[in-house]
Amino acid sequence: MGYAAGENGIFYQYTCQVPQDIATIFGEDDICLSQQIYTIQNPEEEGVSFEWRVDGGTILEGQGTTRIVVRWDTPGRNAVMVRGQNNCGNGHTRALEVVVSDQPRQTTEIQGEGVVCVNTLEAYSVDSIPGTQYFWSATGGVVRAGQGTAHITLEWTNLDEQSVSVSTTNPCGQGPSTEKLIRVITIPDQPAVIEGPNRVGFQEVDYEIPAVQDINYQWTVDSGGEIISGQGGPLVRIRWEAEGNHVLEVTPMNACNQGPSQVLSVNVNLITSLPERTDDTRVRVYPSPSFGDLYLQLEGLPSLRSLEVINAMGQKIRDIPTREGQSLYPITGLPKGMHLLVFRTRTATFRRKIVVF
Repeated sequence: MGYAAGENGIFYQYTCQVPQDIATIFGEDDICLSQQIYTIQNPEEEGVSFEWRVDGGTILEGQGTTRIVVRWDTPGRNAVMVRGQNNCGNGHTRALEVVVSDQPRQTTEIQGEGVVCVNTLEAYSVDSIPGTQYFWSATGGVVRAGQGTAHITLEWTNLDEQSVSVSTTNPCGQGPSTEKLIRVITIPDQPAVIEGPNRVGFQEVDYEIPAVQDINYQWTVDSGGEIISGQGGPLVRIRWEAEGNHVLEVTPMNACNQGPSQVLSVNVNLITSLPERTDDTRVRVYPSPSFGDLYLQLEGLPSLRSLEVINAMGQKIRDIPTREGQSLYPITGLPKGMHLLVFRTRTATFRRKIVVF
């Protein structure tokens, strides 16, 4: 409010007020790249013009009036803004957010677990684009939350090979779908019977079970042996180190949990576990038992290719040279204990247990 005094002493009073606030901008706020009309109600105030501004587009006509035509140029979250102006100043700005889309494209790669457990909830997602709706579907599963958005929660209900896919729609149309293959598993079954010898000496032995996809195998052995290699896989090598009855156990494990174990009882005794060949009477070892010196006599057999003495620890303690045509081999200076005499011809392998006092 202002006052003025005239030349003849007359006082004048006058008032000036900025334009009233604009209530609403009318027009589409979720559109494809196009031209659109935006309007406001005429407040019926004299001397008021309207200043428009557009983010992401171009005003083609109507600046200063209550109606404009906009050409949208940039996809994304944009805006239309307007305020009133008169001689007193500017009114408050009113804004309308406008989501502008272009032709939908294929989504980014679906993020989420590719190997999952049955009857569990898993999260899957793609990059979110303003103004886009997402339609999810799954074979062997049910979308529990998030349908229509870029992030969902999915429950897997069926086993084996499944898939999850997503397609997009926006005001410009429908886009192509994206698919992700999923393997749905459950707690593993008990492994098949462990294959491998159950009577061994002090030696390294391989044990094996049939392999199943996506399963890790945890092997354990008691104090009688040591796992040398293969932990986690279906084939393991054990070094047996102590006599007696021992247990080898394998437990299947996957992302769901561990399944029932499979066990194998193993007797470790080098001398008793390696059978003698006693079916050939042309082989003679004497004296037995001995005090460290003995003889190996062959009658009518082909010449030996090798002659070894193995101790109870599975170690070779003597490698005796062989000669063509020789049939009697002296073996002297053996240490006390139980040993194994192993000799080979061209066609057969023979074993004899010897005791040295």
